[in-house]
Amino acid sequence: MRSSQEPNPLQPGKPVYAGGLTVAEVWQGRGFIELDSQFRISYASPDAIFLTGKAVEPGTSLSEVVSNTSAASAWAAQSYPDSFETTWQSRSGRAIAANLVRVDDRVLAYLTDSPRRIEISSVPPPDSLRRILNMNAALTVAFTLDGKVYAANLKWTQFFGLASTEIWLPRLMGQLLETPAIEVRDLLQVCKEHFERGSVEHWLVNSSGERRWTSWTGTVDETRNLIFMVGTDLTDQKRKADEEAESREDFDAHFASASVGVCHIDLSGRYIRVNQKFQELLGYSGDELSAMTYVDITHPDDLEMGNVQTELLLAGDLDRFSMEKRYIRKDGEIVHTHLTVSLIRDDHGNPKMVMSAVGEINANADTDSAVRKSEQYYRAWFDPTDRTYWTADPHGAVLEISNNGGLTIGVDIAELVQFGWREFIHPEDLERVNEAWLSCLASGQRYHVEYRIRVFQGGYHWVRSQALPYRDDGREILCWYGYTDDIHFQRIAEEHLGQLVEDRTKELRQANEALIEARDEALAASISKSQFLANISHEIRTPMNGVIGIASMLQEQVLDEKSKNLVGLICRSGEALVKIIDDILDFSKIEAGKVTLEPSSAHLLELVSEVMALFQAHAKSKKLDLKLESKLDSIPVVRVDPFRLRQVLSNLISNAIKFTPSGWVKVEVAGVVASDLVDLTITVRDSGIGIRQEHLSTIFESFTQGDGSIQRKYGGTGLGLTISKNLAELMGGTLIAESQIGVGTAMVLCLPLELDRAMSSLKG
Repeated sequence: MRSSQEPNPLQPGKPVYAGGLTVAEVWQGRGFIELDSQFRISYASPDAIFLTGKAVEPGTSLSEVVSNTSAASAWAAQSYPDSFETTWQSRSGRAIAANLVRVDDRVLAYLTDSPRRIEISSVPPPDSLRRILNMNAALTVAFTLDGKVYAANLKWTQFFGLASTEIWLPRLMGQLLETPAIEVRDLLQVCKEHFERGSVEHWLVNSSGERRWTSWTGTVDETRNLIFMVGTDLTDQKRKADEEAESREDFDAHFASASVGVCHIDLSGRYIRVNQKFQELLGYSGDELSAMTYVDITHPDDLEMGNVQTELLLAGDLDRFSMEKRYIRKDGEIVHTHLTVSLIRDDHGNPKMVMSAVGEINANADTDSAVRKSEQYYRAWFDPTDRTYWTADPHGAVLEISNNGGLTIGVDIAELVQFGWREFIHPEDLERVNEAWLSCLASGQRYHVEYRIRVFQGGYHWVRSQALPYRDDGREILCWYGYTDDIHFQRIAEEHLGQLVEDRTKELRQANEALIEARDEALAASISKSQFLANISHEIRTPMNGVIGIASMLQEQVLDEKSKNLVGLICRSGEALVKIIDDILDFSKIEAGKVTLEPSSAHLLELVSEVMALFQAHAKSKKLDLKLESKLDSIPVVRVDPFRLRQVLSNLISNAIKFTPSGWVKVEVAGVVASDLVDLTITVRDSGIGIRQEHLSTIFESFTQGDGSIQRKYGGTGLGLTISKNLAELMGGTLIAESQIGVGTAMVLCLPLELDRAMSSLKG
């Protein structure tokens, strides 16, 4: 709140808004109150005091001066809109019209006697409205209901210049609608009607004096008493459209008045459009031709040649082709013509239609001259490419070459005709080109060859030449139509790419050889390690057996209690060490590939029970419930290596008991019997400590346990599960682990075993 000693920046005469507007200049004769965010009065003009009938001190609440302020308070609590109209009552009962405008953190209230309406044209536009208008990339302006510019964005100002604020909407709408200036009283209705119909387009003159084609849309905001208009400068698009229309008109004029027949044919061969000359040439009307295809009016003997070249055209092998062709007129006469055909593509490069230029060959005139004249006319219209076209006689002598052929090579075209072109072929390619050309002349097949040719810049360029024969009614070759493309840079790129591929292949080969060498070295090192482990295990086992034997003999002697305990400790430690040595020996054998299976017949449940019996005493000592659960429908006898199966089961059951402080260990046997096989599943499940999920993937690795604390607490080499998994895979099965911390672990052994039917029936 402003103190009474501070100058009031909103006092009459003080500038408030951009452009030098002041409260006194804008609101002279009308009440004005400045409110803070809590609706406390920080300033009241004399007219406001007169209207409210009460003098106020800074800090006075608005509700103490006028009543019915709840709607205004609710509006002030919102962030939008920026202005609000309401009606208050003075303490004497006078109705006061109030127009509230938000400016930063203040609220400005403009008062007048009700029902006098405060015109928004006198209210400076809030900054937020200016920002919204300037966010629009188009010409954007807000007019008051009397047609004056209230606010406009930068695009509007740039387009109309300094006079942009002086533009009067009735005159602007009159210009856009090509009518006299609209009456102000009709402005609102006119804008509503035309904006609802869509956009209005017309020429307008900008600040530089240019005529610009603009499109306008708009809307009427009766809440704010504003008319918004958005304009788009479409001059460039309109001019482009006008140019395209003019170009089409020019083309249509040339098309219609061409001295040769011109026609458009769709990809199915049907005539889409024909000019007058083409109709005169064949005696058909345009409507008649639109119901026909080129096949209907082409001499049967000329169809094959045209179809072959059209296929090449559609495939992209030709940009265009020329040939002599006979048409059948409506009256049955044969018309000899020179035909030139090109392909028109759509915006995506796909074939759209075929354009043909048809010139009649006068039998009484020089045929070559007529052909050249028709060809020259076509090239003047449709030949923007650099492809070199040529014709040759049945013996291979070149008759004509297009101008760009001479320019490419850098010699006079006269030097290339007949067999002069051979002088410019690279000596290393000349024999190959001659052989290919002579072979095609003899067989009448399509000519296609790539070679190097000397160019005017010096050196040689790679080119590709192709040609097709043109035959008479008796299938004799009359001439060859051919063309040559410069493929030098394409060939260089391909060679460079080929070299890159070759270099990369060489690098990959070398890297692969290095990997093979490293693999062999690692394999050799692994074999050496396994041999070392096997040897050292044997070396340790021999003296250890002696230690255990002597300790066993001492146990049989008469010893005191303390000595018996010490000797027992030696025996148990020796047996544990032998178990470790056996694990290392088994592991080294497996790695070296020296473990072989010795299958024999075994009663499955008896084998499992025998293994479990070995651990009953240990389980009982830990007060664990060790039990067997069979889900087999019958008691099978299987072919298996019983020693290795016992070894796997012993490891799994031993681990389960070791890592189960209390509870139970259960061995579940299940299987599916099919034919002579049984898919056996043995699950060793416990209620032990469990294994963390992040460690499950490593427990089958060599010398690895769940974590360091496990090994410190429970001991062991970490080879038991590794050996078990390898043995399971050696027997054609798998071993997987499932576990949850605090719940327990399940080791699932899956084996495909062969049934021994004879022993099973005997056993039964």
